[in-house]
Order: sequence, then C-alpha cells, then structure tokens
Amino acid sequence: MRRRGGWTLLEMVIALIVVGVFVTMSMRLFRSTMDVITSRPRHDASARQLDRAIEALRVDAWGALDMRVVDAHTLLIRPTDDRTLTWKLDQENHRIERHVYLDEKQTDQTDWSPEGALRFEADGSIVMLSWTDTTGRTRRWPLYSQLRILLGGGS
Repeated sequence: MRRRGGWTLLEMVIALIVVGVFVTMSMRLFRSTMDVITSRPRHDASARQLDRAIEALRVDAWGALDMRVVDAHTLLIRPTDDRTLTWKLDQENHRIERHVYLDEKQTDQTDWSPEGALRFEADGSIVMLSWTDTTGRTRRWPLYSQLRILLGGGS
C-alpha cells in the first residue's frame, strides 16, 4: 500500500508554531526599532541643549574672578565687570537657568532644557559640574577660570 504525499496534522502544527514564533519576534523587533527611531530626535535635541549650556558655562567660568557653589544646584560667578552671574539647575523641570544681574537688577536670562540630573560640586578650589550618564557612571567636568589660575587661586 502506497502512502499519499502531503502533510500530517503534526507537521502542520509544528509549521504554525514556527511561523507564530517568527511573527512574534518580528513584531518585537519592529516595535523596538520604531521606539529607537522616535526617541532619537528627542535625545539629540537634549544633547545639543546640554552642549550649549556647558559651553556658555565654560565661557562664564573662564573669565571669572570668583566662583562659589551656593548649593548643589546654584553657582555664583563674578566676572571682571560689574555683573553677577547665577547658574541654577532645576532638577524637577530639567532646566538650566543662567541669570545675569547688573547692580542687583536682572538684565538677562537664558534657559536650556536638557535631560539628566546635573549638580555643582566644590572640590577644594575647583568647581565641578557633575552628572550621571546613561550607563550610571558619574561624570565630572571641571570649570576653569584663567584669572584664578593666573592669580594662584586654583581653577
């Protein structure tokens, strides 16, 4: 007696299981890819905001006669002119604020909105901007003042 060619019920069930696993994995990969694509512009914008804020902070610190960490979220900078610069890190709203005062009156304010928890630290005479990166490591960025270095006051 000769068997007819075809699929048995067991072979059909195995084929359906394999196709189901493939479709499930494909959907997860597709969803993950779409999440990365949609979140990238937000992360890029946040990185650009942080870069602009750090650049402005470095410029302010470079020409400072005095820098003082008031607390982990406030830095006072006294440049060579009559201005006073106050940098504030608002952790709840993810904002960095730069306030410029002349004769105790605010003359300018600049805001940035990067993601991440930033803080100021005083390490002896050196002022540091520190944050925790996406890998969980703490990064520290020293803020140098050319005038304080020349006058022998550290950073």
